Amino acid sequence: MNFKKIIAVMIAAIIPVSSYACTVFTLNDNGGRYIARSFDWDYGDGVVLVNPRGASKTSLLFEEGIASASWTSQYGSVTINQAADEFPMSGMNEAGLTIDVLILSKSKFPRQFTKPVMNEVQVIQYLLDTAATVDEAKAQVEKIQIKPFAERVHYMVCDVKSECAAFEYLNGEMVVSKYAAYSKQILANDLYSETLDPRKMTTRPKAAYDYLMQTPLDGRDPIAYMMTGLQKVKLPSSRWQMVYNVTGRQISFRDVNANKNLKMIDLNKVDFSCSKVKGYIDISNAFEGEISNKLANFTQARNEVLLSQVLPDPQLIPYVTAYYNQLNCASTRLH
Repeated sequence: MNFKKIIAVMIAAIIPVSSYACTVFTLNDNGGRYIARSFDWDYGDGVVLVNPRGASKTSLLFEEGIASASWTSQYGSVTINQAADEFPMSGMNEAGLTIDVLILSKSKFPRQFTKPVMNEVQVIQYLLDTAATVDEAKAQVEKIQIKPFAERVHYMVCDVKSECAAFEYLNGEMVVSKYAAYSKQILANDLYSETLDPRKMTTRPKAAYDYLMQTPLDGRDPIAYMMTGLQKVKLPSSRWQMVYNVTGRQISFRDVNANKNLKMIDLNKVDFSCSKVKGYIDISNAFEGEISNKLANFTQARNEVLLSQVLPDPQLIPYVTAYYNQLNCASTRLH
């Protein structure tokens, strides 16, 4: 199989059979900052993964003739990964920046590429690696262009200062739209502009809006409050629910179908040293409560299981695995 044919097969293989019918919404409470996110998909296997600072990286592209982006991670992060290492669905870095990807069928990505390029999922890791605020994320994304290999998407990016913005490709250009201070910051699978008026919201963002408006916190635990809100937007395809405690740098999460106990990982207790083997835990693990000290070493074998779910042809896995061998911190390989 020649290189170009491999690429064509790979792109066809990773096209998903369902969509991320996800919802993100936020809460500010007496100086505390919380962000809730649902994840919907046709299967639920995934990992919570530690990503070190100080790693040298390039973007993984699936075709010739366009330039890869290169960068070094300035911040450690914890991400939720389903596709594989370096390709998260969501995450938070040690500076308190959070990023979530959601399907947006109305996105219009560029067709001409004059800047370094990366795919629509790896850009999440890139921004977590290189930005601490919404403004810094905007500056970083302006250095690149995104070429999706699977889905048209947009992103909810929030920071510890209570700023949130939708990052959307409209007419081939990245548009960053900031939410007004103290507004209901909600995003699903509609354009940012379609979430500003609750009278025009579709079902899931409207359910989140109604919950935030009609159900006061009243001294309840904010994590439990946001998890209840996620139940209001739950679908049969819902797989995971998570809440970022941005101020406290903690991520609470649960698999809604298996081992439903609520778990929490505390970024303050995670070692982000680049010389360490990456820590991880399966998102459907059976633990409850804080699991920061229960992380195992992330292995190539576990990564290949994740890859096999999006690259069903086993011939493709070595080509992607070879990419990971380029990820270095100084002279020490990450895998």
